[in-house]
Amino acid sequence: MSARIPNILFLMELIASGILAAQPLDSTAIVRKVSTMVQDSLTAARRDSTMAKDSLIAVHPIPLAGALEPRCDSSRSITAGDITWMEYRYIGDLLAHRPGVFIRDMGSPGQSNALTYGGADARSVAFLTDGRPMNDPISGTYNMMLYPVDNIQRIEFITGPRAMLYGLNSTGAAVNIVTKEFYTNKPYSRLRYSQGIDDYAQTDALFSQNLYRGLNFTFGLSRFTIGTNTQAKNFRGHYPNGEDDAWSFRTTLRYARPNSINIVFSHLYHQTMTGLNGGVDFLQTPAGLVFNESGATMSNYDAYEKTYNHNFDLTALTYHGKDSSRITALTAYYSRHQRLYRDEENRQQTNGIFRAIDLQSSSRGMLVKHTWETPVQHLLATLRAEQVQVESGASIGMITINSFSGSAKEELTIFDCCTAAVFG
Repeated sequence: MSARIPNILFLMELIASGILAAQPLDSTAIVRKVSTMVQDSLTAARRDSTMAKDSLIAVHPIPLAGALEPRCDSSRSITAGDITWMEYRYIGDLLAHRPGVFIRDMGSPGQSNALTYGGADARSVAFLTDGRPMNDPISGTYNMMLYPVDNIQRIEFITGPRAMLYGLNSTGAAVNIVTKEFYTNKPYSRLRYSQGIDDYAQTDALFSQNLYRGLNFTFGLSRFTIGTNTQAKNFRGHYPNGEDDAWSFRTTLRYARPNSINIVFSHLYHQTMTGLNGGVDFLQTPAGLVFNESGATMSNYDAYEKTYNHNFDLTALTYHGKDSSRITALTAYYSRHQRLYRDEENRQQTNGIFRAIDLQSSSRGMLVKHTWETPVQHLLATLRAEQVQVESGASIGMITINSFSGSAKEELTIFDCCTAAVFG
């Protein structure tokens, strides 16, 4: 009985498969057929397993691709994890925690607060995003109110003589903002919102998802607003004509091939509208109303400033021999800045002055950067070609400046407490 059961089972399976149609019952043939079927199924399973493994090839974007010193210690950087536990409105609130940094708040929202780093003013501090310069060509400074904090992965601080490697205006210090990188197969979204008095509100929204393997799309928007420019609502700010409304949009396309090359395109757009009241007019304001926003008389009720900034970047990064410690990056960038100043006679209280000033500037360039880091040494070499154009009204016209620069730095760690460096 036990010897017939397997034959019956084989017979049922083969009949169900249509294999035994019009064939005589032969146990040897049946066993041979079943063995062939099992081998074919194993081959198919092995092929499917190989295809599955091929489809799961790991794709990782190059980490901290925009860093100037990827392995610097925590005393010279602020990470996104640190920012989570810090109170801030803009980048200046983060920098204020650094030793040697002093920020003089102008007392009016949207104003470019005065920065001093190690005794050097803001014109001697270079702000960079992923290693490329961001300072305004006209003023030589950077308005820290503009950059969205939630787009920051890390802030690097380079001080001392070696800061001079990162731009002509970095004699005091260089502050490099490393942008966040996203690579997610599932849709990722985030919303941050805060609200306060004087119609204060701050919003940051983000969405990121891979379009297909290796290609990620990320979009974010930020808005900072305080006060209003509506006279019927008494401006709803700390003082009349002191409102600020700033928008920021950021878009990133990132393509990563496994262990070979990353290509990143990004666009960062800023738009601001800031009321310029010129401060309290002490001659027209009674002493008891100087700090009363509804009773104080302002110097100007109809002056304002609008700015529009575009920043485009296209970067290609590659490993050398699949060694993640040796990275070469080529960046092409373009920035355009526009500042519109208006003093218009369109309010109930006017100063009798009408003025309109338009300032425009642009910068474009190419940046090549090579880094090589090991536990005992750090090499950084850069080449940059840049053209800056400034347009400051019909009386001055267009000014064009072309510049070329190259730099190299080699640091050797002799002991844990001793590092030797050569740079130029």
